[in-house]
Amino acid sequence: MILPLYGNSGCSALAWRRECVHSVGTKIQGEAHMSNESIQTAPARQGLTRAICEIIHAEHQRALSPELTAAARQAILDGLAVGVAGTTERAPQIAAEHAQSQGGHPVSTVLALGFKTSPVLAAAVNGMAIHVLDFEAMWSPPTHTTSPTLPVVLALAESQNRTGADILRAFVAGCEIQGRLRLASGQYELEGVTFHPPGVVGVVGAAVAASCIMGAGVEQLRHAIGLAASRAGSLIGNVGSMAKCTHCGTAA
Repeated sequence: MILPLYGNSGCSALAWRRECVHSVGTKIQGEAHMSNESIQTAPARQGLTRAICEIIHAEHQRALSPELTAAARQAILDGLAVGVAGTTERAPQIAAEHAQSQGGHPVSTVLALGFKTSPVLAAAVNGMAIHVLDFEAMWSPPTHTTSPTLPVVLALAESQNRTGADILRAFVAGCEIQGRLRLASGQYELEGVTFHPPGVVGVVGAAVAASCIMGAGVEQLRHAIGLAASRAGSLIGNVGSMAKCTHCGTAA
């Protein structure tokens, strides 16, 4: 089952919800779209980034399994729900006010605030809104993959008239690369994390998701990851402040 705790009435609503979104996140990571074998046998002579990009590009063409599709849909719905709730917080509201003041071509929706703006600004505001309450899905190794990934996928899908299937595949690709980077970090416990993960791996996940939704080739994807990695960074000391949710908005 995707959410085995649906029938569990022996815990509080908040604890139940936390366990549910953890289960969804674990399912996305556990139902890995990219095979471990393909990653382990990637030819080193090509360079690590290019080898990974070739795997991402090839795997993105495959249909998602029914279980992975269901888990991704649940994570997206959860992200939208916490994002709508997050728009009541001051930090996303400040970002939304700034976005409105910039004008631009209104093609991408800002959650719950009644206006559209450019894909870049919509993704930034929505990324902050999804993360600000700290209730989006998380798993081990600890990170929040929805807030950097979902906003850019939705903003670009809306502006480029992409399908729901396109959204699901791009979202899964962006989430999975974050999970694999977190595994590679060796920082498996929350107490041992030396950076705020969404601001580091989330940047790469957003670049992968955006590239997938735009139909990028291997070389375009490689350049996107390189540029994103150059901008990665988030201080763990900002956890608990308004700056924390900007890590996710900036990543998106």
